[in-house]
Amino acid sequence: MRRRHFAAALLVALFAVQACGGGDDAEQPASDFERQLAFSKCMRDNGVDMPDPKEGPDGSIILGAAGAEQSGEKWEAAWEKCRTKLPNGGTHSLSPQEREKQLTFAKCMRENGIPDYPDPGADGLPAGKLPIPEPSDPGYDAAMAKFQQAGEKCGLPAGMMPAQPAGK
Repeated sequence: MRRRHFAAALLVALFAVQACGGGDDAEQPASDFERQLAFSKCMRDNGVDMPDPKEGPDGSIILGAAGAEQSGEKWEAAWEKCRTKLPNGGTHSLSPQEREKQLTFAKCMRENGIPDYPDPGADGLPAGKLPIPEPSDPGYDAAMAKFQQAGEKCGLPAGMMPAQPAGK
């Protein structure tokens, strides 16, 4: 899986995952939320600043943004070590109901001030680049506030989209 997919997943912050199959249940946390927690901890243990996820009111997993470093050798090495802790080992395909929910979310974001918000791909992650500037960009804070406002209008709990990178 390419880093663009994972970085996008962190920024979308709304990602309802399905139950995973296979693997040794004794070594893996029981729920998808617990697996996401284990993944976040693993990434931190491997040098990547990553907040723990939150559980949405509908049972979805809401991801905050990782720190500013979402690429590079350290990121890739941590991703390779930790991705198997994610639900479905870091891969995901949407059910028709999940796809419809995410299409509705993307449409809502576009209607609420984020006109370039992409539809999800088959894996549930945005099919295109999210319209968010780099944290060093002078317009970053305003863009994040706009994203937060649109996300709340589209069903995300207040304060859940996306998290500020470390150092902001």
